[in-house]
Amino acid sequence: MDRGYLVISVTGGGVAMPILGAHVEVFVRKYRADGTYDSSVALADIQNGRFTDDYATDAVGKTPQMVIETPDIDASFTEGGNTPYSIADVYVEKSGYFGALFLGVQIFPKRESILPVNLEPYVAELVNNGSVTYVVNGNYTFVYTIPAPEAGGKRENAEGSEDDAVRPFVAEEVYVPENITVHLGRPSESAENVTVTFQDYIKNVASSEIFPTWPESAIRANIYAQISIALNRIYTEWYPSRGFPFQITNSTAFDQAFVNGRNIYDNIERIVDEIFNTYIRRTGFEEPLFATYCDGIQTNCSGMTQWGSFELANQGYSPIAILRYYYGENIELVTTDNIRGIESTYGGIPLSLGSVGDDVAVIQRQLNRIRNDYPRIPFIISTNGVFGSGTDSSVRQFQDIFNLAVDGVVGKATWYKASLVYVSVKRLGELTSEGQSSDFRVIDASVVLGRGSSGDDVRVLQYLLEYISVFYNNVQPLTVDGIFGNGTYVSLLSFQQAFGLELTGTTTEQTWYTLYGVFEAIQKTVLPVGEGQTFPGILQQGDSGENVRLLQRYLNAISVYYGDIPRLSEDGVFGSQTRNAVAEFQRLYLFSDTGVVDSATWYRIVELYNYISNQQMG
Repeated sequence: MDRGYLVISVTGGGVAMPILGAHVEVFVRKYRADGTYDSSVALADIQNGRFTDDYATDAVGKTPQMVIETPDIDASFTEGGNTPYSIADVYVEKSGYFGALFLGVQIFPKRESILPVNLEPYVAELVNNGSVTYVVNGNYTFVYTIPAPEAGGKRENAEGSEDDAVRPFVAEEVYVPENITVHLGRPSESAENVTVTFQDYIKNVASSEIFPTWPESAIRANIYAQISIALNRIYTEWYPSRGFPFQITNSTAFDQAFVNGRNIYDNIERIVDEIFNTYIRRTGFEEPLFATYCDGIQTNCSGMTQWGSFELANQGYSPIAILRYYYGENIELVTTDNIRGIESTYGGIPLSLGSVGDDVAVIQRQLNRIRNDYPRIPFIISTNGVFGSGTDSSVRQFQDIFNLAVDGVVGKATWYKASLVYVSVKRLGELTSEGQSSDFRVIDASVVLGRGSSGDDVRVLQYLLEYISVFYNNVQPLTVDGIFGNGTYVSLLSFQQAFGLELTGTTTEQTWYTLYGVFEAIQKTVLPVGEGQTFPGILQQGDSGENVRLLQRYLNAISVYYGDIPRLSEDGVFGSQTRNAVAEFQRLYLFSDTGVVDSATWYRIVELYNYISNQQMG
């Protein structure tokens, strides 16, 4: 027997909200002599205490690393042999959130298995005029079943796969999307759509398709093919051009495997973070290759076979040599810097101690903002573009939290990971601040909005949908522009489907009631704003009263964890010391230093104060 490792990482609202004190229970199934495992647990087993190990998540939402006995690593090198991994079932719960049960988490020998858990705020019932408008399956736990990886399971026979012939396309250029929407079924099948980041999609696909114990050349070759298939679907707008509200399916007869809720692996995560924007194309062509592949056992295809790539890697083939063996000599690997949703493109030169310049200032500013939600990251005192020891410490802690190589070097993987996390936490911060502003209002439920509508009511609808999409990945994000176009239509339909409403694509009364109910439930659960915390109006030097005293109390609570903010006397007088504390807060978190408390400053202070208070309460 060998040993493998398991870590559960728990968040709420994308990567922006690590959940401290989530309760995690783990049951490792017993391995039988015939190479199989006993049956999984069920909800009743949780209540009866069948789980054997209990854990709690730390300040970055992670459990301690668990050591789990596994089969010998050689089992994963044999086609059709015994199950080459151990199996665990995991239950996660936190007050205010739906529970989540994961059946079939796979732990391979000599690898760290990472189970990313994104808990959804608890919205069991939304009541209007005494009638229940939404109930989740009669219980309050979401159940995810993780099947065997395709390399060790039964793959669908390919019925709808496309060859790599030149096809008309809609996109103007090849790009890596910030997010990708996956249809959990065949294209025309009625099934749920989920939206995840492109990198998380590829990590999931790779973990679903191959074994993480294979040689790295085989893993990389397969990941290049998986990236190319996804980018081909994006580039050709294959499904949207046919009227579907998604970019790809998880059907292996048409696309590639994706398992909602599955675990991933440390080496696959590292490789994807490094090469996610590199794809295969034929020499002289623009579009990413639709790089067909199959397991080579259950199904055959004209492209790469997964077990064949394993054998070639063992013979010393490089990733590009493996790909050319199957797809021909006229292919090349191309890297694009056209990555949507990031602030700055990687300059190509790794940053480390002694580096100077604008790129250093960018990473310093991003890490300081990310620190708001991940306080373990040390604060960088001066974002002056000089990579000193403080920046080195901050980079290393960031790398440790996000499963990157901890070397203090900001290479491509660390650069883009920081950019994407920064975008996520910044998006959430902006939404939560805007949602409490005096401009936000409740619209009469009789107002019907649909395609062609425009104006402030549409903007409120879009804001609600965008806010909710941060916490529910089956609600599609959109742009808040006041125009009810196709993006708003698709997002509204996804919301109606997610919450069991009639799929009208317009704002029915029940849709409005549910939108506001979910929005309010999220605020109460994740970022509650207490009584008296709404914006009291501009506060500045010379003011006095209870609102100033409240401001001082919030800043003092924050200063305990963020020592750069000076402590204040809570006397209700907005003097020079209070102004200096406000200005320092603004420099750290809003990148301005007016010393005047406007609505953006107030709600950012309230958000951080409430976040700290919630974490302290566990």
